[in-house]
Parts: sequence; structure tokens; C-alpha cells
Amino acid sequence: MKKILTISLFLFIAQISSAQNVTDSLKSRELQEVVVEAKLQQTSATVSTYYPTVKQKESAQTGNELINRMAIPQLRISDGSKIETSDGKAVSVFINYLPASRQDLVGMRTTDVRKVEYYDYPADPRFQGAVHVVNFIMQRYEYGGYVKGYANQSFIVNSGQLNVFSKLQYKNMTYDVAAGENRMNSDHNGYEKTEYYRLPQTDGGVITFDRISSTTESKLERRNYWTTFKAVYQTDRIVFSNVFAADFERIPQNNQYGTVAYTRDFLPASNFLSSASNRINSFTYNGLWNFIISSNNIITVVPYYSYSHTNQWSDYVETGYDTYVNGAMDNTHQGKADISFSGSSRNSGAFNLCQ
Repeated sequence: MKKILTISLFLFIAQISSAQNVTDSLKSRELQEVVVEAKLQQTSATVSTYYPTVKQKESAQTGNELINRMAIPQLRISDGSKIETSDGKAVSVFINYLPASRQDLVGMRTTDVRKVEYYDYPADPRFQGAVHVVNFIMQRYEYGGYVKGYANQSFIVNSGQLNVFSKLQYKNMTYDVAAGENRMNSDHNGYEKTEYYRLPQTDGGVITFDRISSTTESKLERRNYWTTFKAVYQTDRIVFSNVFAADFERIPQNNQYGTVAYTRDFLPASNFLSSASNRINSFTYNGLWNFIISSNNIITVVPYYSYSHTNQWSDYVETGYDTYVNGAMDNTHQGKADISFSGSSRNSGAFNLCQ
């Protein structure tokens, strides 16, 4: 057997991978210099296929970066991370014909990308009726996997993130585990606001004045922790994809201090303190089950469930006035299942179960 062990180190990224393939049984012989001219693009009536070069794959750390380096004419990257058509229309992203999230693109091992397909109005039912599609075709192994870490830090805004992605593939099963943390601390989160008031009087007149609020000091702290687990069973006829995710967002403090002034000396100037905190816990399950009857006929089941717990609190204090306190807690459950049949027959249809 032939085992390949690859270790790649980058400024902010470390990847460790291993894979096993079947040993080539052909006899080998030493060759003189060989020049190979690769065709990097193929276009047909239904799909445009692009083959990234080794340099492009090795220099890109995410799926979005690879698209950007390949300079595919139908696509562009906007806002640093969003894949769009060249005229700004939304693009649905898939990996091996399965819907891909932003985390999937960040955790992707770009050196395993064999080709990138672009479709307009694809007839393939696996794309679930999407209008514009990018589909990454990845190298598949008998078994293998990798671990990838991604981190960055901004010193101006004092924010950063640390993400870890791992993939393990064994025959028809693929397991993805990812976790991350995002953080931000800011002492420059404030505003200046002017409010205009008109107060009718009993004598028929109107008193007008402005209320001007200005932030002089602030403190904002935000933390976000997340983790996902994906298990995919994929054959030529059956696909079972199940994704479990948890997200914990914390804003332990969002405090602002400032002054309040009134035009025309309607009221005396004062100081204010605004405090707030927020906590959200959420858990989601996304499933995609495809039963491929033939190349043009497929039954798709998409189960979904989510739970979220929200706890919010805030108060506002201004010198010489009462304290205003707000608090809220909410628990939300949502579940649904979509069942559809797509194919060349006229009997195509869909059925939805929703709670």
C-alpha cells in the first residue's frame, strides 16, 4: 500500500493530512523530460468546468480564495467572502453535490479540489432548483483525513477568531468536526444622537426643542463559541447528510456613558449610563437525504429542527430621573420536513411537514 503524509504550515494556517489509495499495479519506467499542456477549462451547453492549477490550490486557504485566484469569468467575490455572479446575482455553493456552508468553504482543504463546476439553471435535481450554482468536486480517498486551523487577530478593533476544522473519510462515510471562537473588545462604541420634540400646549401653542445625547465613554465585549458535527454517507444511489450544530453568543457588557443636553435650556444638562447584556444559546439539526432512482429522478427529504434560548437585559439611568429597566427571556422551537420528488416525469411534486 502507498501512504501519503502531508504537512503544510502557513502564517495563520496549519494542516495535517493523510490518505490511502490503491497501489498502482502498472510497471514504472524512467522517462526523459515530458511537457504536458493542461486544459484548464471546458464548456458545454449545461456546465462550465474549471481546473485549478497546483499553484492556485496551494496559495488559497479557503474555497472563496480559490475561486478568486482562478478568476472564473462568471463569478466574483464580494464583501470579502460572498460568491456572486459577475453581475451580482446570488450563487448557491455545493461540495460534491451537497449544499456547502461558509464554514465548509473555510475548512476546505483546497489541495483536494479536482475541479470547479459552474451551472446556470441546472437540471440536476441534486441542486434543489438553484438558479446559479458553483460545485466543488473534491478528491475522494479510500480512507484518510486532515486537521486544519485558522486564526486571525485585528489589533485596531481588538477582535479575532480561532477556528479548527477536521475531516475523516472511510470508504462511503465522511465525518467533519469543527469548532471556533470569535471575540471582540471595543472601547470606542458610541454615538451622538439628536432628537426633535414638539410639545402641544393647553393654550394651543407648541414648544419645540432638541435633546442631544453624546457618548463619552463605552465598553463593549462580545464572545461567540460554536461547534458543528457532520456525518455523510454517500454512494451512487443514496446520500445521507446530517449536520448537528451548537452556537453560544455572549455579550456580557455593552455599556455607554455620556451627557444629555437640551436646546433653549428646556431642561438642565445631565449625565446618563446605559447598560445591556445578552445571551443566546442555539442548537440546530439539518438533514439532507437523497434517494437517486436514476440520473433524472430523485427523492429528497430535508428534515430540520432548531432550538434557541435568549436572555436579554438592559437599563438606562439619567441624572435626576427614574431608572428604566428591561428584561426578556424566550425559548423557541422550530421543526419541519420537506419531501420532494424531482425528475423528468410530469408527476413531480413536493410535500411539506411543518411544526
